[in-house]
Amino acid sequence: MENVVVIVGRPNVGKSSLFNRLVGRKRSLVHQEGGTTRDRIEARCVLDENACTLVDTGGVLPSGKDTMSRQVLTQVKRAIESSDLLLFVVDAQSGLLPLDVEIVELLRKVSKPVLLIANKADNKTLSESAVDFYPLGFGEPIPVSSAHGTGIPELKERLFKNLLGGKEEVETPSFIHIAVVGRPNVGKSSFLNKLLNDERLIVDAAPGTTRDPVDVQFKKEDRTYTLVDTAGIRRFSQIQDEVLFQSVRTTREMIQKSDVCLLLLDGQEGIQRDDLRILQWVIEEGRGVVLLVNKWDLVKEHPEEEIERSIRRRLGSLNIMPILFTSSVTGKNVVRAVEVAKDVAQNHASHFDTHRLNELLEDIRKKPNLFPGRRVPHVTYLVQVGTRPPRFLIFGSTPEDLFSSFARFLERKLRENFHLLGTPVRFSFRRKKREKK
Repeated sequence: MENVVVIVGRPNVGKSSLFNRLVGRKRSLVHQEGGTTRDRIEARCVLDENACTLVDTGGVLPSGKDTMSRQVLTQVKRAIESSDLLLFVVDAQSGLLPLDVEIVELLRKVSKPVLLIANKADNKTLSESAVDFYPLGFGEPIPVSSAHGTGIPELKERLFKNLLGGKEEVETPSFIHIAVVGRPNVGKSSFLNKLLNDERLIVDAAPGTTRDPVDVQFKKEDRTYTLVDTAGIRRFSQIQDEVLFQSVRTTREMIQKSDVCLLLLDGQEGIQRDDLRILQWVIEEGRGVVLLVNKWDLVKEHPEEEIERSIRRRLGSLNIMPILFTSSVTGKNVVRAVEVAKDVAQNHASHFDTHRLNELLEDIRKKPNLFPGRRVPHVTYLVQVGTRPPRFLIFGSTPEDLFSSFARFLERKLRENFHLLGTPVRFSFRRKKREKK
């Protein structure tokens, strides 16, 4: 027996147009006047070798008092009960309306998976405005245009992936791309040779031996790693040789393609200005990062705890990553560095439950002295909208300057409560619109 997918939504959001697009023919009547569909209409929706029964329903008016509205609502409820998946359609042009919220309450009474569809997203601006529907609590809104067919193929793929048991959440990749970066002569090639237990890479006391990125495969347990040895990064103004200039540019490209960067410091020299510059650039690119204090076998006079405290003080706002002390001579923490990189890659790809995020937001809002002497930020909703790195969207009516302060505070709280070690996070702000009547 085929799975049943039911389209629901208030009147005139384009349910029938979406139904026709998904089944590939004009099966359901479409008219500019709302409420054209009153009975349930069924047809097969097919993608490759998979098929389901798609059901179009009348526009839902949960608080409607007239006889017709009650009859339509009864038919919709019966369709929902028989469904395996619901497509909840909203109107990207009209925005979020109180009637949409009423329908949410109806859908929450049944334990059915829901895909939220922002229809009539006929241009880029309307497509981007789909984020306004995040507070409905059904995850990422899928922008489509039934009129133009935009987003319909992607929606069909998501629909069948859901029916066939595919997970929407981003999981830790089984294949992790790691870039080994740092200033010249901090021991990047020696580190990789020790890790691989092979003199695979050329090592020389003269800085700048590595000019081209070198990819090597490394497998540990159930994961495969691509490790890239890169040229030492220095200021462009200090580079006179055109070959070196191009190699450093290529290194930056490798960082952009990586999941995690292992940033090596010279343990004898401590953290330098150029190390901080490289770290800042890695974080700006949104890559995960593990800081390795290398050549530790040559450091005798200072304990690790003292050096780590000193480094973290220098890092300031860049202090988001684990720190390991490594030695390519003794092998100290060389393999451990890859294990930590795997954990950072998982944090980098993590997706957090919306309910848990808003519980945290509610706890924050209860603190009366959040910003002494300043107006308390007015934020209403928090949702994660992406990964690698984790990206969060904040809804509210807070001025932009106050939002920046709140975002920094919120980042600290997220790091205290969730697994975000080693990964940058990104925030964007969406000014809450007045609800339309």
